[in-house]
Amino acid sequence: MFDEFLKIAEKPKHFGKMEDATKEGMALECGEAVKVFLKIEGEKIKEAKFYGAESMLSKAAGELLMEYIEGKKVEEVKKMEKEDMLKLIKFELTPSKEALALLTFNALKEALK
Repeated sequence: MFDEFLKIAEKPKHFGKMEDATKEGMALECGEAVKVFLKIEGEKIKEAKFYGAESMLSKAAGELLMEYIEGKKVEEVKKMEKEDMLKLIKFELTPSKEALALLTFNALKEALK
């Protein structure tokens, strides 16, 4: 399971900047910064990207989250809790690793304020 998770980090499809984002949010944790870019049309997230994740863990977690939220209603995503994000990862993390895994989630929450 962990090997699959790391493969996601090697070539994340949603990694990069977005020039025409309608919402942006940023989060800092453990010396790492992540920025989330969203393109919202109507009530849905049409496109989601993240940028800046340096560790394999934060990059893979960011990819899983962006893939999950694309196409979802903004209100549905706003209701997500950190436990929902951690379920996407599918394995236990230590508290310090959990903080890195939640980095993109925290940036997403900031973007949707």
